[in-house]
Amino acid sequence: INCTENRSVLHIALRAARDKAIKSDDKNVVPDVWHVLDKTKEFSERIRSGSWVGATGKALTDVVAVGIGGSFLGPLFVHTALQT
Repeated sequence: INCTENRSVLHIALRAARDKAIKSDDKNVVPDVWHVLDKTKEFSERIRSGSWVGATGKALTDVVAVGIGGSFLGPLFVHTALQT
């Protein structure tokens, strides 16, 4: 139980195939998970390929994570996704 967000903990949905159904409150959460996974993949590919540029027109080469506490898993995921 995720008490802070008042919802089910559905880590298994992160490993579910795109065509699977995992329901919470009668809603299939798998499409939402895959939407975020697809956005993460697009972000990573744009950074790796150099197609995402900054204000100077140069490719981004560094990522700075500024946290306020809580889980380090999100920044770790981004770091792992961006490794070449």
